[in-house]
Amino acid sequence: MKILLFSVCSKFILASGFTWLGISSLQAATVLDNRGSHTTALVTLAPDSWHAVPIEVDGQSYELATITVDFSDPVAGNLYAGIWSSSIFQPGSEIETLLLVSGTGTAEKTFASLAPTVLNANTNYYVVFGVFNGGGDAFLQVNQQDFSIDQGGWTFNTGDNSVPQTTFRSVNEGATWSSDGITASPARISIDATAIPEPTTSVMLGVFVFAAFARHRRA
Repeated sequence: MKILLFSVCSKFILASGFTWLGISSLQAATVLDNRGSHTTALVTLAPDSWHAVPIEVDGQSYELATITVDFSDPVAGNLYAGIWSSSIFQPGSEIETLLLVSGTGTAEKTFASLAPTVLNANTNYYVVFGVFNGGGDAFLQVNQQDFSIDQGGWTFNTGDNSVPQTTFRSVNEGATWSSDGITASPARISIDATAIPEPTTSVMLGVFVFAAFARHRRA
């Protein structure tokens, strides 16, 4: 009976350890931010003019939390923000439509992930901004000819190291894309995401918890 109880308890504690590490201890942090003091220009967003910004995740996988972007105030139109895959160094297909959670009267807009969406380590994606459903124009702030990063380990990168980095434009709500040109600029954005622990870390925690329980049982 004691052996059975010990087996059941050990499995429960191991599972609890995994849960604690995988959920309770995780917090979103800023992984990319370029909203510092750079020369600012404006890009027009409209149903026939969407803007795609290339990003590259660092050496760890993450769960996306929020994306905050600067618009010119006042903001018009029905705003869209989404995470897209990369296909041959340009936007591929939509992964998730993000939820607009900030007020309509502010120039700073925050979009939240609801999926949750996992972005894999060392992988290229696109953050796409636009206006849809017949909305009017909106003006997206960009860092003029400047791909530098103020904070975070992610980068602006299409993955194509043979050409200068560039952003993309679509005139048909993402059906097709073309380069904005090599002097195009990334949107002024900050991205928050939650790092996903590596499996080896979870196993080590489980072993520690199990060993502690075993010592307590012997005592």
